[in-house]
Amino acid sequence: MTRPEWCTQLEASYHHVADQATAQTDVVERVRLWDECATLARWGAERAERDGAVEIARRWRQREQAAQRAATFHGGFEDFPT
Repeated sequence: MTRPEWCTQLEASYHHVADQATAQTDVVERVRLWDECATLARWGAERAERDGAVEIARRWRQREQAAQRAATFHGGFEDFPT
């Protein structure tokens, strides 16, 4: 299955925010950015599930969980799934 355009665009947004979170020195802002990543990933998973794209949904759920872990540990997580 080829990756849909919405997925490519959402992935670019996710990585942009994740890069900001990784570079952020303010803990509160870092956590907010990782929360934003988790939200983007949740949207991606929900959209993929609606489209019946099981593998894409699984990868977005992995990203969502990784971003949630990063936010929980004050943004100290750097090895998120890509």
